[in-house]
Amino acid sequence: MENLWGNVHQFVDGYEAVNGSDAAHVKYRLIKREGSGTFRNPLQAADYEESSDLVNPANGYIKNIVWEDLLSLQFIGSDNTGLATSHLHDYFYAHDAGDVNILLAGGCWDFGAQAGVAFLYSRYDATFSDMGIGGRLEFI
Repeated sequence: MENLWGNVHQFVDGYEAVNGSDAAHVKYRLIKREGSGTFRNPLQAADYEESSDLVNPANGYIKNIVWEDLLSLQFIGSDNTGLATSHLHDYFYAHDAGDVNILLAGGCWDFGAQAGVAFLYSRYDATFSDMGIGGRLEFI
């Protein structure tokens, strides 16, 4: 595969990371899987399903992922103490406590070895813009 993400972070709609029970915990919100949610930022309570209260991991290379049903296919890092040369090989930037964070995926040309299919960046809010962030229209 070449140029899988177009050399920019891809904005992933329908995801939010918010503080959990305290600043050391996080909850992930995903648009309802059955299709009744409305894409908007911030997501409204009727639009999303929410994960349990999880420990907010440090930034790092993904060694293990969250296996909760809601997040089982999202590659959200639960243990980011891996290496660029082992485990998932991609980097996860964890939730920035105090913010409502969106998700960027894939990496950018200047992220080098950190970037890849499982690269996830969950530290920006929806107002952030940069030439290294893009999106694509997709009909499924």
